[in-house]
Amino acid sequence: MKSHPVVFEHEGQIISYREAQVLLCCTRGLTAQQTADLLFICAGTVNRHRENLRHRFGLKGHHTLACLANKLLPELEKCVELPIKMCNTTH
Repeated sequence: MKSHPVVFEHEGQIISYREAQVLLCCTRGLTAQQTADLLFICAGTVNRHRENLRHRFGLKGHHTLACLANKLLPELEKCVELPIKMCNTTH
């Protein structure tokens, strides 16, 4: 198994690797269930990570979390991997 950095920091707040993966999925517009399926966790866990991030950064609602995720996108793409490559094509 490949070793991953445990956390990174933004505005003095620590973001775990799994939280960073959830944020990266937010930038892709994935639902909680799609994120859960991709990361092999349950949707409740995804929602809990999202709620923890919103609370930590004083955000309200999914839209503001997506805005934070998009702001962090360059950093997320450098230090976070998703289990599969995401693409923008449809079948």
